Amino acid sequence: MNTKQLRHETGLMHRTGPDLPGQTAQAEAGRGTAQAPESRRITFGEFATEWLARREVEGLSEGTLVDVRWSLKHLLPFFKDHRIAEITAQAVDQYKVAKARKRTEIEAAREKGEKVGRTLSDGSINHTLRHLAQILEDALDYGLIQSNPAEGKKRRLPAKRPNRPWVEPEQLMALLDATSGVGRVLLGLLAGAGLRIGESAEPALATGRPRHRNAVRRRGQDVQGCP
Repeated sequence: MNTKQLRHETGLMHRTGPDLPGQTAQAEAGRGTAQAPESRRITFGEFATEWLARREVEGLSEGTLVDVRWSLKHLLPFFKDHRIAEITAQAVDQYKVAKARKRTEIEAAREKGEKVGRTLSDGSINHTLRHLAQILEDALDYGLIQSNPAEGKKRRLPAKRPNRPWVEPEQLMALLDATSGVGRVLLGLLAGAGLRIGESAEPALATGRPRHRNAVRRRGQDVQGCP
């Protein structure tokens, strides 16, 4: 989802440049005028469109932008029509509970053999909430809200670290963008070829031909070294 698609999604195709609502409110504040009534009617969808456009202009990496758009794909269906000034801590909690319940429904349908989509872990839901907090932080800076209702641990789910963490496809570019050199090559190899960690860390061992002469203990079994 790029900025143009997001404007279409929120009905902002005809509102660009300085006419965006948040920019208008900011300009009025700079002239020392009171907050216009229109600024209090700005929806989250409108403000999120403006916010994403600013992030793009500021030169955020494409990987980071992909990550943000992934979060907006989940946030917009729930918050799009909420007025920015009316998003409360209760609304944020309703969003995270709705996402958790949807996951339960999908998992129940999967157990019945139905073909269903992906689910969001508690950690992924919290990830979208962090982006929500970032967007609302700008609204706070502009004087559109009095506090940030998405900030704080109380607004998060108690996510547990998975035993075998994985990266969602939408998050891969952000991970690659955060690495460089050999690490980036290794991550690209793991993602592209589907290698397991052990196979990438010790390819000779994975084929049963360790490069050293000493016997190697692996998974409780002795693997003899090469003569």
